[in-house]
Amino acid sequence: MKAAGSIILIGLSLAPGLGGRLYRPGQWYLSLELPPFTPPAWVFPAAWSLLYCLLALGAVLAWLGARSGRGKFPWTVFLVQGALNFFWSFFFFGRHNIIFSLIELLALILAVAVLSARFFSLRRAAGWALIPYLAWLGFALVLNYSIFLENPA
Repeated sequence: MKAAGSIILIGLSLAPGLGGRLYRPGQWYLSLELPPFTPPAWVFPAAWSLLYCLLALGAVLAWLGARSGRGKFPWTVFLVQGALNFFWSFFFFGRHNIIFSLIELLALILAVAVLSARFFSLRRAAGWALIPYLAWLGFALVLNYSIFLENPA
């Protein structure tokens, strides 16, 4: 049961990355005024690959902590953050809605903060695994907000 749960969690951790594969930057994004601190394009897939792996590691560690009697695994918040992560790409790149993607990103940050706190309660290493994810989301929030400011609708 531990192995099956771990495999499911790894798959669910990596699944939101499909949003980035389905909804790519494209011409619309290239036409935007971007802030000078926007990373080069190659940074995004590299960063997200690492972050999804850390999320999977944290989820498996939390799952194992929950299985050893430290509490219940936070399935709801885990799935909510995954859905929010997936749909940010849809709203930003797919629908070209900068303001809604910004609001959605705030919800994602809140969900990941709650998830991290729950992971910490199950196993400290699981919580720490999400700190880079939260840091990147904070940067993404500043970047998204700056794009909003520089590209008024």
